[in-house]
Amino acid sequence: LSRPVKADYLIVLGAGLRHGKVPPVLAARLQQAVACWNSNRNATIIVTGGILRGEKLSEAKAMAKYLTTHGIPQDRIVLEEQAMNTWDNLQKCQKLLQKQAEPRQKIIVVTSSFHVFRAYNYLRKLKLYWSIVSSNTPWKLQPLTVIRDYLGIIRDHYRSWLAILFVLLVIVELLER
Repeated sequence: LSRPVKADYLIVLGAGLRHGKVPPVLAARLQQAVACWNSNRNATIIVTGGILRGEKLSEAKAMAKYLTTHGIPQDRIVLEEQAMNTWDNLQKCQKLLQKQAEPRQKIIVVTSSFHVFRAYNYLRKLKLYWSIVSSNTPWKLQPLTVIRDYLGIIRDHYRSWLAILFVLLVIVELLER
């Protein structure tokens, strides 16, 4: 889904900060959340992301600040400030919503177009059947973001296989001596 839809909860996945500021990819996600919220002002927006790479501010706080400056009331925003990556974002939001959300409430994850595949796969692994709404990725950033996300998928899903392959190569090398 790329258009705003009705939801009880909107989860906006983090995308990193740049010197404490919201960069274009994350801004696009937040703008999509604002559009979704404007079509349903009863929704709660969960912003998720901890303090990354030497930043002084959590992603969640920076995202909340961005949303409030774009008309979202502070009382409609929930901060999840512990997550360090996409998997963590979704897991921690799942735990948070187990305490807050009712079973029939509609939950939507807002992420970038290039990130939908990864988010969808993680949701299925967590046995979560939340919808995803994508934001447009700024055109000039698409090649870099797609490659970065592809490498993230490889890292997250094939790390154990790469470790096994590395060990096998070392064993073969030792046996050949």
